Amino acid sequence: MRTGGLDADRVAQIVNKARGSGYRITTDHVLTADHVVAELERTLVRFCPDQPGEWEAEGVVIWRNRRIDVAILRLDLTGRESEILPPVRFGRLPELDVHLECSLMGYPRFKLREYPRVPGADNAAYRDSAHVRGRTTPWSNRREGTLAVVGLPEPAESPTRPDGSRPSPWEGISGSALWSDGLLIGVVQSHHRTDGLGQLAASRVDQWHVRLATDDATELCKILDLRCLDELPTVAAPRPDHSRLPAEPGRLGEMILEYRLDASITSLCFGPDRSLFAATNKGPIRQWHSDTGVELGSALPRTWIGTHDGVRVAATEEVGLPVLYRSGNSVVVEEGNGFREIVRLLPLGFLDRQSNGRYIITNLMWHYEVHTATGQFVAGFDNAVAIALSGDGTTLAVASGILRGGKTIRVYQLPDLSVRAVVEPDQAVWRSIQIALSYDGSRLGYVTARAAGVIDVESGNPIMPRAGGGDLLTQTFPAAMGLICTPGSRLLWLGNGKVWQLRGNRRDDRPVLPRSSGYVRIAINRDGTRIAASDRDGWVRVWEWID
Repeated sequence: MRTGGLDADRVAQIVNKARGSGYRITTDHVLTADHVVAELERTLVRFCPDQPGEWEAEGVVIWRNRRIDVAILRLDLTGRESEILPPVRFGRLPELDVHLECSLMGYPRFKLREYPRVPGADNAAYRDSAHVRGRTTPWSNRREGTLAVVGLPEPAESPTRPDGSRPSPWEGISGSALWSDGLLIGVVQSHHRTDGLGQLAASRVDQWHVRLATDDATELCKILDLRCLDELPTVAAPRPDHSRLPAEPGRLGEMILEYRLDASITSLCFGPDRSLFAATNKGPIRQWHSDTGVELGSALPRTWIGTHDGVRVAATEEVGLPVLYRSGNSVVVEEGNGFREIVRLLPLGFLDRQSNGRYIITNLMWHYEVHTATGQFVAGFDNAVAIALSGDGTTLAVASGILRGGKTIRVYQLPDLSVRAVVEPDQAVWRSIQIALSYDGSRLGYVTARAAGVIDVESGNPIMPRAGGGDLLTQTFPAAMGLICTPGSRLLWLGNGKVWQLRGNRRDDRPVLPRSSGYVRIAINRDGTRIAASDRDGWVRVWEWID
């Protein structure tokens, strides 16, 4: 769990005709909702009301945007000694089917209270603070671009006003910062009455870069001292129990797609909105819906000649992130009616198949480079044999040591590259190694010439230890190999043109896909319900996968 997070002394009460809440994100900046300050240029901001440390200052609106309903105030701290506060950490939600614990604090209408009566004096009222906890998910309110905060306490309805209107009991909570795992993930925006009394909507931080114009996003990043809004750390998802391998193996379900291209398919990946991309070394890059098999369209960047690990297209299933294409000696994204270069490749270098819409991985011999999807350099790795990137972009694994067959595997946290784990599986010298991360980066799978297994990254405990990996010949000439670590901690290994499900004992290994001319690529979607494979004859197939 991260340090930091909600601090009651930094919660602000915005005092004007509308009333609202906010949060002191730096020493002299307060984050709130745009509608709380409406057309105002200045407003009173109060901290710790009626507490020993109560103080207030004038706040000047220096940035606002109605579309995301966010405003930034600069506090006038003239004549006031104030400690330097560390800036808050903003974050994004994992694109997973999970409930995330969250909390917020503000000054809603239902916390209106009266001071004790004093004889002969007018009765005065005040708003007390409300610190509430709830849950949020990444996939509600996608069109609105907000987070649905559910499981909150349900206050009583407000009394009806003389004009017949009835204000929301949550009135005044707008502008509160929403927190999860020590990261600020949203700003409370509204209470939709149709959602019930126990639910709020918050403007989600990880959608600001999608909804803001480029100039507005750049200015906001400068104020918040962020490198880029689309490179935020991810809230840690609740970890399922993968302490042991499921007793029953995974299996195929119904076939969803079967389509033949005119050559061996060397590029295969799942993309946004349940899509699947596939391509040969030439011609258009095709796209289908992975649930229905309906063809969605194609793209046609310049052709190229690649090596066994190079791909022409790379993507992730997170909505709003770009699809990356190899075009000539460049990695590009679609822009308007053409393509825009993000990263220039070295001669003979290629776009690695582990790339996705968040990070670009390029490879030349045993040198790997990692860039963000905007082209910013992250890290370079020499003497590296294999690399793996989790689908959610939070975790990177690198197997290094050419002479030792990549025996040392380091697992890094992205984007700060802190080391999460170091693993050294049994390996023969001068042999290849395959590594794979689960979509959320919590499990690492590997296959060497001598061993295979799945490891829990956080604890380092083996989930599926076993002796016996790929055969020595395959591990020496890895022309068509691949590895998948499924959400259920199963290990699917592509070797010798077949796709095997590896088990704790080698004699229990079984091919999981029908016979073909020889599979060359495999992929699985983030929730583990679809598996795709392509072969040398140009067939691309998608099946249901029961994990």
